[in-house]
Amino acid sequence: MQYAFVLHCFDVMAQIIPVLLYGLEVCDLPKRTIQSLDFSVNRVLMKLFRSSNIEVIAECRNHFGVELPSVQLAKRFKKFSDKICNMIA
Repeated sequence: MQYAFVLHCFDVMAQIIPVLLYGLEVCDLPKRTIQSLDFSVNRVLMKLFRSSNIEVIAECRNHFGVELPSVQLAKRFKKFSDKICNMIA
């Protein structure tokens, strides 16, 4: 597998995931739905790296700076709630 191809795939994922999560910070998503989003990202990476070891996939995510949707949603919700609190105050 070529390193440039892997980098390109991570760049695409880093651009696509925020688009898929657009507006979800205002929704009350069940925990199962958020886990499903994380599972989907992990499965794509497992296929890309041809590995079923989640520790390898987690290390690849950390190395390339790809956050799970659950982490991104938590950050977006905090930013959203802070903005709402500042508007009210």
